Amino acid sequence: MAASARTFVIGVGMTNFQRPSPDSDYPILGKQAALSAIADASPLLYSASQIDAAVVSYCYGESTSGQRAIYDALGTPLKGIPIFNVNNNCSSGSSALMLGRELIKSGRDVILVVGFEKMERGLSHVYKDRTFPVQPHIDRLEHLGGQPGLVAPHLTPWTSDVIKMFSLACTEYESRSPSTGPSVLSPAYVAISHKNHVHSQHNPHAMLRKAIPADAIASARPLVSQNVLDPRPLMTGPMAAPTADGGAAAVVCSEKFIRDAIASGRIAPEVAKACAIEIVGQGMATDTETSLRTGGFLDIVGVGLARKAAGIAFEEAKKRVGREVGIKDVQVLEVHDCFSCNELFMYEALGLTGENEAPKLANNIKFVKNEHGSDIGLVLSDGVGPTGWVVNPSGGLESKGHPIGATGVAQCFELVTQLRRKAGKRQVPFTDPALYRKRRADDLMGLQHNFGLGSSCVVTIYKTVDCDFTDDSPRAKL
Repeated sequence: MAASARTFVIGVGMTNFQRPSPDSDYPILGKQAALSAIADASPLLYSASQIDAAVVSYCYGESTSGQRAIYDALGTPLKGIPIFNVNNNCSSGSSALMLGRELIKSGRDVILVVGFEKMERGLSHVYKDRTFPVQPHIDRLEHLGGQPGLVAPHLTPWTSDVIKMFSLACTEYESRSPSTGPSVLSPAYVAISHKNHVHSQHNPHAMLRKAIPADAIASARPLVSQNVLDPRPLMTGPMAAPTADGGAAAVVCSEKFIRDAIASGRIAPEVAKACAIEIVGQGMATDTETSLRTGGFLDIVGVGLARKAAGIAFEEAKKRVGREVGIKDVQVLEVHDCFSCNELFMYEALGLTGENEAPKLANNIKFVKNEHGSDIGLVLSDGVGPTGWVVNPSGGLESKGHPIGATGVAQCFELVTQLRRKAGKRQVPFTDPALYRKRRADDLMGLQHNFGLGSSCVVTIYKTVDCDFTDDSPRAKL
């Protein structure tokens, strides 16, 4: 594997996520996020003119919105760099990151990845005169017994369909085993949502920054008020990701770019090592026969896709790191919790626990104090891997908000910030012996899961750097 195939995130930035507002606009959101990421990369990136190309993700916008935002961010004189616009529903941000990484692997040195969204209060069909791309998934939902109609009178049809998909996935999960019945699952969904809202208190970019007591989550307004689901699973407002306006960005570069910066004397090797976080594995999966034709509700909402994408990502990580790599090597995860139940599903799909065991993990979340005295929720393992994992230290989509095109890049922002140990009051306490088996600071890993109906799922594995970019060891040349 050539040295140029290694890819590193050297800069990240994001705006505050906020409720959809006429006062925000996508060029401003994209520009603010991009400039923040470029500034963060400044130890290695001395000028925005070094950027070779840009990849921009969004869903609710006209074609070439990416150019509009990038032109504002990079200013004059414009260099005419390639700019790619990416739309993959809620996984758009990770899809853009993946395309940026592929550009690095093909020989480019510096790629700017930007995700943004200016949204409405609910999900909507923008074009009314053509076939809706996710209609096959809605057809499958109804074929399996989902009823047409709104789940609540104030929600849009598309929002209602998404809620139905995940609600019926909950019902399907409940029916699998006595250990996954409603009496076990309902408090598990509450526990996950409570954990994420606790984490959000210390995320200055989160839209919702208030810890919500578990009993308040359980008694909040149900998402489903109409008689279109029977039985109705416990899904309340705090368990769902609100739409938001926001932007996020990342600067991705090649190994050659870092080595050249060190060789030129612009940056010391130890500074480069602290700045750069390597992407060691990445996998994307789209729909299969199971998710669209032969499977159930859990397959529609991407559980199988997550399992497949994670397998691809871990296999690549194994080759890049030069040893077996699995979920036991990961300390922190950012998971696509569009609903708290989806985080629970991912405990199994990503390998944190075995089949039907996810409620046990959720119902035994333990809060520990980090060095700042903040509560950090620990998802305890059941004897496999480390003592536990921290999942969604950002607060997740449930509290951070969900500007669709920005979400995947914002997950990247969080994991890079955590692995650099620069997350402040929400910092995952990597050095606490009660949390993890002892690991070197250059051997920490984070995992990102990002899913979009339609469908696409991307899993990305990040790792701290274990070489100083100046030696000629086999690992340094991977």
